[in-house]
Amino acid sequence: MRHTQDFLDDRRLWQHELAENPKQPLALRAACQDAMSRHRSRDALLLALRGFEASEGWSGPQPDRAEFAARAARSLELVTLDSDGATLAQIVDFYDTFLNGQGTARLHTNTVKLSIEAAGLDVRYFRKGDSTRVAMTKLWAALAATRTERCDKALPWVRDYLSESHDTSEHISASLVFGRCSQWEEALRVARGLDTTQPAIAELVQNLESIRTIAGRERTQLEDALAWSRARTLLLDRGGAYQALVPWRDEIIANQQGALFFARTAWAAGEDEPARAALAFGVSPEQASDLLATWSRELDRP
Repeated sequence: MRHTQDFLDDRRLWQHELAENPKQPLALRAACQDAMSRHRSRDALLLALRGFEASEGWSGPQPDRAEFAARAARSLELVTLDSDGATLAQIVDFYDTFLNGQGTARLHTNTVKLSIEAAGLDVRYFRKGDSTRVAMTKLWAALAATRTERCDKALPWVRDYLSESHDTSEHISASLVFGRCSQWEEALRVARGLDTTQPAIAELVQNLESIRTIAGRERTQLEDALAWSRARTLLLDRGGAYQALVPWRDEIIANQQGALFFARTAWAAGEDEPARAALAFGVSPEQASDLLATWSRELDRP
Protein backbone atom coordinates (compact mmCIF):
# COMPACT_ATOMS: atom_id res chain seq x y z
CA MET A 1 0.00 0.00 0.00
CA ARG A 2 2.80 2.42 0.89
CA HIS A 3 4.54 1.70 -2.44
CA THR A 4 1.32 2.43 -4.34
CA GLN A 5 0.96 5.80 -2.59
CA ASP A 6 4.40 6.79 -3.87
CA PHE A 7 2.90 7.08 -7.38
CA LEU A 8 -0.44 8.79 -6.87
CA ASP A 9 0.32 11.09 -9.81
CA ASP A 10 2.53 11.12 -12.90
CA ARG A 11 4.90 13.68 -11.43
CA ARG A 12 5.86 11.42 -8.53
CA LEU A 13 6.35 8.55 -10.95
CA TRP A 14 8.78 10.36 -13.26
CA GLN A 15 10.61 11.86 -10.30
CA HIS A 16 11.16 8.32 -9.03
CA GLU A 17 12.22 7.11 -12.48
CA LEU A 18 14.72 9.98 -12.86
CA ALA A 19 16.18 9.24 -9.45
CA GLU A 20 16.61 5.59 -10.42
CA ASN A 21 17.82 6.28 -13.96
CA PRO A 22 18.81 9.89 -14.79
CA LYS A 23 19.01 8.99 -18.49
CA GLN A 24 15.49 7.60 -18.85
CA PRO A 25 14.09 9.48 -21.92
CA LEU A 26 10.40 9.18 -21.00
CA ALA A 27 11.03 10.50 -17.50
CA LEU A 28 13.18 13.30 -18.89
CA ARG A 29 10.41 14.22 -21.35
CA ALA A 30 7.86 14.43 -18.54
CA ALA A 31 10.23 16.46 -16.38
CA CYS A 32 11.00 18.86 -19.23
CA GLN A 33 7.32 19.31 -20.04
CA ASP A 34 6.59 19.99 -16.36
CA ALA A 35 9.40 22.56 -16.11
CA MET A 36 8.12 24.35 -19.22
CA SER A 37 4.57 24.46 -17.87
CA ARG A 38 5.92 26.00 -14.66
CA HIS A 39 7.89 28.60 -16.67
CA ARG A 40 11.22 27.29 -15.38
CA SER A 41 12.93 27.75 -18.71
CA ARG A 42 16.52 27.23 -17.56
CA ASP A 43 15.62 23.91 -15.94
CA ALA A 44 13.63 22.95 -19.04
CA LEU A 45 16.60 23.69 -21.29
CA LEU A 46 18.92 21.47 -19.26
CA LEU A 47 16.34 18.66 -19.20
CA ALA A 48 15.74 18.94 -22.95
CA LEU A 49 19.47 18.69 -23.64
CA ARG A 50 19.77 15.69 -21.30
CA GLY A 51 16.85 14.02 -23.03
CA PHE A 52 18.28 14.74 -26.47
CA GLU A 53 21.56 13.06 -25.51
CA ALA A 54 19.90 10.18 -23.63
CA SER A 55 17.66 9.23 -26.57
CA GLU A 56 20.55 9.00 -29.04
CA GLY A 57 21.49 5.58 -30.33
CA TRP A 58 18.29 3.73 -29.47
CA SER A 59 17.11 1.28 -32.11
CA GLY A 60 14.52 2.57 -34.57
CA PRO A 61 13.23 6.11 -35.07
CA GLN A 62 13.08 8.27 -31.95
CA PRO A 63 10.54 11.06 -32.48
CA ASP A 64 10.94 12.03 -28.82
CA ARG A 65 14.54 12.96 -29.61
CA ALA A 66 13.26 15.43 -32.21
CA GLU A 67 10.81 16.78 -29.64
CA PHE A 68 13.65 17.28 -27.15
CA ALA A 69 15.44 19.34 -29.81
CA ALA A 70 12.35 21.50 -30.38
CA ARG A 71 11.87 21.96 -26.63
CA ALA A 72 15.53 22.93 -26.27
CA ALA A 73 15.09 25.60 -28.94
CA ARG A 74 11.98 26.98 -27.22
CA SER A 75 13.63 27.03 -23.80
CA LEU A 76 16.77 28.64 -25.20
CA GLU A 77 14.64 31.33 -26.81
CA LEU A 78 12.89 32.07 -23.52
CA VAL A 79 16.19 32.59 -21.66
CA THR A 80 17.69 34.70 -24.47
CA LEU A 81 17.47 38.48 -24.11
CA ASP A 82 16.22 40.63 -26.98
CA SER A 83 19.65 42.23 -27.31
CA ASP A 84 21.14 38.86 -28.34
CA GLY A 85 19.87 39.00 -31.90
CA ALA A 86 22.44 36.49 -33.15
CA THR A 87 21.13 33.70 -30.90
CA LEU A 88 17.51 34.54 -31.67
CA ALA A 89 18.22 34.46 -35.41
CA GLN A 90 19.94 31.10 -34.98
CA ILE A 91 16.86 29.73 -33.19
CA VAL A 92 14.60 30.87 -36.05
CA ASP A 93 16.92 29.22 -38.57
CA PHE A 94 16.86 26.05 -36.47
CA TYR A 95 13.05 25.91 -36.57
CA ASP A 96 12.98 26.74 -40.29
CA THR A 97 15.27 23.84 -41.12
CA PHE A 98 13.60 21.50 -38.62
CA LEU A 99 10.10 22.12 -39.98
CA ASN A 100 11.11 22.14 -43.65
CA GLY A 101 12.75 18.74 -43.34
CA GLN A 102 15.93 19.60 -45.23
CA GLY A 103 19.47 20.13 -43.97
CA THR A 104 20.87 20.11 -40.45
CA ALA A 105 19.05 22.04 -37.73
CA ARG A 106 21.68 23.50 -35.38
CA LEU A 107 21.89 25.38 -32.10
CA HIS A 108 25.41 26.51 -31.29
CA THR A 109 25.93 28.94 -28.38
CA ASN A 110 28.30 29.19 -25.46
CA THR A 111 26.12 26.79 -23.47
CA VAL A 112 24.15 24.81 -26.07
CA LYS A 113 25.58 22.50 -28.73
CA LEU A 114 22.86 20.60 -30.58
CA SER A 115 22.34 19.43 -34.15
CA ILE A 116 19.83 17.10 -35.76
CA GLU A 117 19.25 16.03 -39.35
CA ALA A 118 15.90 17.46 -40.45
CA ALA A 119 15.48 14.71 -43.05
CA GLY A 120 16.47 11.98 -40.59
CA LEU A 121 14.08 9.36 -39.27
CA ASP A 122 13.72 10.96 -35.84
CA VAL A 123 12.43 14.25 -37.24
CA ARG A 124 10.43 12.61 -40.03
CA TYR A 125 8.57 10.40 -37.56
CA PHE A 126 8.04 13.39 -35.28
CA ARG A 127 6.47 15.41 -38.13
CA LYS A 128 4.27 12.46 -39.15
CA GLY A 129 3.27 11.63 -35.60
CA ASP A 130 1.27 13.57 -33.02
CA SER A 131 -0.12 16.58 -34.90
CA THR A 132 -0.51 18.49 -31.64
CA ARG A 133 3.22 18.36 -30.94
CA VAL A 134 4.05 19.50 -34.47
CA ALA A 135 1.53 22.36 -34.26
CA MET A 136 3.00 23.51 -30.95
CA THR A 137 6.46 23.54 -32.50
CA LYS A 138 5.15 25.85 -35.22
CA LEU A 139 3.79 28.20 -32.57
CA TRP A 140 7.16 28.21 -30.77
CA ALA A 141 8.83 28.94 -34.10
CA ALA A 142 6.43 31.82 -34.77
CA LEU A 143 7.07 33.36 -31.36
CA ALA A 144 10.83 33.20 -31.92
CA ALA A 145 10.49 34.71 -35.41
CA THR A 146 8.61 37.75 -34.12
CA ARG A 147 11.55 38.56 -31.88
CA THR A 148 13.75 38.98 -34.96
CA GLU A 149 11.06 40.81 -36.94
CA ARG A 150 10.69 37.82 -39.27
CA CYS A 151 6.96 38.09 -39.73
CA ASP A 152 7.37 36.48 -43.16
CA LYS A 153 8.15 33.29 -41.21
CA ALA A 154 6.03 33.89 -38.13
CA LEU A 155 2.67 34.43 -39.83
CA PRO A 156 2.58 31.20 -41.89
CA TRP A 157 3.72 29.22 -38.86
CA VAL A 158 1.11 30.66 -36.50
CA ARG A 159 -1.65 30.22 -39.09
CA ASP A 160 -0.62 26.60 -39.52
CA TYR A 161 -0.69 26.18 -35.76
CA LEU A 162 -4.24 27.50 -35.53
CA SER A 163 -5.44 25.30 -38.39
CA GLU A 164 -3.81 22.18 -36.95
CA SER A 165 -4.49 22.54 -33.21
CA HIS A 166 -7.89 22.66 -31.52
CA ASP A 167 -6.40 23.28 -28.08
CA THR A 168 -7.07 26.90 -27.12
CA SER A 169 -4.65 26.96 -24.18
CA GLU A 170 -1.95 28.67 -26.26
CA HIS A 171 -4.20 30.96 -28.28
CA ILE A 172 -3.10 33.95 -26.22
CA SER A 173 0.41 33.38 -27.56
CA ALA A 174 -0.97 33.09 -31.09
CA SER A 175 -2.79 36.39 -30.64
CA LEU A 176 0.45 38.02 -29.50
CA VAL A 177 2.23 36.76 -32.62
CA PHE A 178 -0.35 38.50 -34.81
CA GLY A 179 -0.12 41.63 -32.67
CA ARG A 180 3.67 41.80 -32.87
CA CYS A 181 3.32 41.52 -36.64
CA SER A 182 0.65 44.28 -36.75
CA GLN A 183 -2.05 41.90 -37.95
CA TRP A 184 -4.65 43.41 -35.67
CA GLU A 185 -7.78 41.82 -37.11
CA GLU A 186 -6.34 38.33 -36.78
CA ALA A 187 -4.99 39.11 -33.32
CA LEU A 188 -8.42 40.28 -32.16
CA ARG A 189 -10.24 37.40 -33.86
CA VAL A 190 -8.13 34.88 -31.95
CA ALA A 191 -8.42 36.77 -28.64
CA ARG A 192 -12.20 37.23 -28.98
CA GLY A 193 -12.53 33.50 -29.66
CA LEU A 194 -11.42 32.84 -26.09
CA ASP A 195 -13.54 33.14 -22.95
CA THR A 196 -13.87 36.91 -22.69
CA THR A 197 -15.70 36.62 -19.37
CA GLN A 198 -12.31 35.94 -17.83
CA PRO A 199 -10.73 39.22 -16.71
CA ALA A 200 -7.33 38.41 -18.25
CA ILE A 201 -8.87 37.66 -21.66
CA ALA A 202 -11.08 40.73 -21.55
CA GLU A 203 -8.00 42.80 -20.74
CA LEU A 204 -6.10 41.22 -23.65
CA VAL A 205 -8.88 42.18 -26.07
CA GLN A 206 -9.02 45.70 -24.65
CA ASN A 207 -5.25 46.08 -24.94
CA LEU A 208 -5.22 44.89 -28.55
CA GLU A 209 -8.02 47.28 -29.47
CA SER A 210 -6.14 50.14 -27.83
CA ILE A 211 -2.83 49.27 -29.50
CA ARG A 212 -4.51 49.06 -32.91
CA THR A 213 -5.71 52.66 -32.57
CA ILE A 214 -2.17 54.02 -32.07
CA ALA A 215 -0.19 51.61 -34.26
CA GLY A 216 -0.27 53.77 -37.37
CA ARG A 217 0.50 57.07 -35.73
CA GLU A 218 3.71 58.96 -36.34
CA ARG A 219 5.73 59.11 -33.14
CA THR A 220 6.93 62.70 -33.28
CA GLN A 221 6.26 63.50 -29.62
CA LEU A 222 7.56 61.95 -26.42
CA GLU A 223 4.01 61.03 -25.42
CA ASP A 224 3.65 59.02 -28.63
CA ALA A 225 6.90 57.16 -27.93
CA LEU A 226 5.84 56.37 -24.37
CA ALA A 227 2.49 55.05 -25.57
CA TRP A 228 4.16 52.85 -28.19
CA SER A 229 6.69 51.57 -25.66
CA ARG A 230 3.83 50.57 -23.37
CA ALA A 231 2.07 48.91 -26.31
CA ARG A 232 5.14 46.79 -27.11
CA THR A 233 5.43 45.89 -23.42
CA LEU A 234 1.82 44.66 -23.46
CA LEU A 235 2.75 42.49 -26.46
CA LEU A 236 5.65 41.08 -24.38
CA ASP A 237 8.09 42.68 -26.80
CA ARG A 238 10.77 44.02 -24.46
CA GLY A 239 13.16 44.89 -27.25
CA GLY A 240 10.51 46.87 -29.09
CA ALA A 241 9.55 48.69 -25.90
CA TYR A 242 13.16 49.78 -25.44
CA GLN A 243 13.70 50.80 -29.06
CA ALA A 244 10.64 53.07 -28.92
CA LEU A 245 12.34 55.09 -26.18
CA VAL A 246 15.84 55.37 -27.66
CA PRO A 247 15.24 58.52 -29.76
CA TRP A 248 13.92 60.28 -26.65
CA ARG A 249 16.58 59.05 -24.21
CA ASP A 250 18.00 62.43 -23.18
CA GLU A 251 14.60 63.90 -22.53
CA ILE A 252 13.42 60.86 -20.57
CA ILE A 253 16.43 60.64 -18.25
CA ALA A 254 16.34 64.36 -17.44
CA ASN A 255 14.75 63.50 -14.07
CA GLN A 256 15.21 60.60 -11.67
CA GLN A 257 11.84 58.98 -12.32
CA GLY A 258 12.43 59.05 -16.07
CA ALA A 259 15.96 57.70 -15.67
CA LEU A 260 14.69 54.76 -13.63
CA PHE A 261 11.96 54.05 -16.19
CA PHE A 262 14.40 54.14 -19.10
CA ALA A 263 16.91 51.98 -17.22
CA ARG A 264 14.40 49.29 -16.34
CA THR A 265 13.08 49.15 -19.90
CA ALA A 266 16.65 48.83 -21.22
CA TRP A 267 17.53 46.17 -18.63
CA ALA A 268 14.47 44.11 -19.57
CA ALA A 269 15.65 44.08 -23.19
CA GLY A 270 19.19 43.08 -22.25
CA GLU A 271 20.64 46.49 -23.09
CA ASP A 272 22.86 46.51 -20.04
CA GLU A 273 25.19 49.43 -20.73
CA PRO A 274 22.40 51.90 -21.62
CA ALA A 275 20.59 50.76 -18.47
CA ARG A 276 23.61 51.36 -16.26
CA ALA A 277 24.30 54.71 -17.93
CA ALA A 278 20.74 55.87 -17.30
CA LEU A 279 20.91 54.81 -13.66
CA ALA A 280 24.05 56.89 -13.21
CA PHE A 281 21.89 59.98 -13.77
CA GLY A 282 19.44 59.07 -11.03
CA VAL A 283 20.91 57.02 -8.18
CA SER A 284 24.15 56.12 -6.42
CA PRO A 285 26.24 53.14 -7.60
CA GLU A 286 25.11 51.13 -4.57
CA GLN A 287 21.45 51.86 -5.27
CA ALA A 288 21.96 51.05 -8.95
CA SER A 289 23.41 47.65 -8.08
CA ASP A 290 20.47 46.87 -5.80
CA LEU A 291 17.97 47.96 -8.44
CA LEU A 292 19.54 45.82 -11.15
CA ALA A 293 19.49 42.79 -8.88
CA THR A 294 15.84 43.41 -8.04
CA TRP A 295 14.88 43.88 -11.67
CA SER A 296 16.73 40.72 -12.66
CA ARG A 297 14.67 38.72 -10.18
CA GLU A 298 11.44 40.35 -11.31
CA LEU A 299 12.22 39.85 -15.00
CA ASP A 300 13.75 36.37 -14.52
CA ARG A 301 16.91 37.33 -16.36
CA PRO A 302 20.56 36.71 -15.50
